[in-house]
Amino acid sequence: MMTEHKMPDIKTYVIVFLALVGLTFFTVYSALNWHVKLGPLDLNIILAIAIACTKAGLVIAYFMNLKNSSKLAKTWAGAGLFFLLIMFVFGLSDFVSRWFTVEGW
Repeated sequence: MMTEHKMPDIKTYVIVFLALVGLTFFTVYSALNWHVKLGPLDLNIILAIAIACTKAGLVIAYFMNLKNSSKLAKTWAGAGLFFLLIMFVFGLSDFVSRWFTVEGW
């Protein structure tokens, strides 16, 4: 039996769209004007990734309507995110391991 999905009203879409536009402008502003360094770590990259994850979460939750979807759809979205994180970890481990030298090679 299929259940009817609850769709957000137009006001919610406009608010989410304005939040996405505001976060985009904040990303551009922080990339051009902020130069925050903490030792060798560049905090601008961390800030940009945090803003990008926030924007991706808003798009997935509201525009892809995952917020009001079934548990099965949320499970599949979580599984996709899990495997994406696995690919990032494997790629990052390959990148980091290139800096190590092994004696005798």
